[in-house]
Parts: sequence; C-alpha cells; structure tokens
Amino acid sequence: MNRKNKAIMIAILAFSLLYWYFSAFLSTCSAAEVSAVEAPETITISRAQYNELKTIISEQGQRLTEFETNLQLLEQSSPELIVTLNELRVSHDRMQKRLEAAEKYSNEAKLLISEQNRSLQKLSEQIKHQQKVQRRREIQDKGWGFAAGIVTAKLVEKIS
Repeated sequence: MNRKNKAIMIAILAFSLLYWYFSAFLSTCSAAEVSAVEAPETITISRAQYNELKTIISEQGQRLTEFETNLQLLEQSSPELIVTLNELRVSHDRMQKRLEAAEKYSNEAKLLISEQNRSLQKLSEQIKHQQKVQRRREIQDKGWGFAAGIVTAKLVEKIS
C-alpha cells in the first residue's frame, strides 16, 4: 500500500470516528431538545453545569471548524472520496444546527439562572424581614406578659 492510500485510509478512519463521536453527542442533544419541548418552561441547572455546557459548546464549535477544514482539504486532494465527503458535509450541517440549538439553550439557561438568582435574593430579603418581625413580636409578647404579671401581683397585693 502506498503512502497516499495510507493517508486516505487514515483520513477515512479519522472521519468515521469523528462522525461516530458527533452522532453520539448529537443524539443526546436531540434527546435534550425533545425533553425540553415536553418540560416546563423553567429550567434549573447549576452554575457548574452551565459552565460545562458552555465549554462543550465551544469545543464542539472548534471541532466542527477543524472538521470542515479537513473536509475541504480531502475534497481537493482525492476525488475518489467526494461522495463520502458530501455525506460527511450533510452530517456536518446537521451537527452545526444542533450546536446552534445547544448555544440557544445555553443562553436561555443563563437568563434563567440570573432570574433565579434575583428571586433567591428577594426571597432571602423577605425571610430576613419576617425574622425581624417575629423577633419584635416575641419581645412585645414578653413585655406584655411581664406587665400583666406586675398588674396581677399588685391586684393580689391589694386584695390580701
């Protein structure tokens, strides 16, 4: 086997592995899209999950760019692979659409996290206010109890 054939075989193997990897990744993305349609409007994810999602999206974007560059190079260097490359290009386009959907989901998640942070801060302020009100009521109740005790003691003293 000559050097050019080996390079072509390696390229086909590499693209097959990339295709398998992206199809596995995108099938999980499509499952997430389906569940997102059926799920309630609010989505809660942790900041770590959000950052991980953002990292994955940027890495996939870089890989897609490399994938497209490699496709263009192979298309120029070996006319025998044009059919395979066209199939891979269609796959690439589908992956690009799914990546855009994932970016949209990431942006929506970021907005939801900021809304939830605001709601949490507001709730914390309300809890602190209610604790102050409750403490004031307890002090007032103790004061009235003390006053009632003194009045009762004075009445008992007058009666006896």
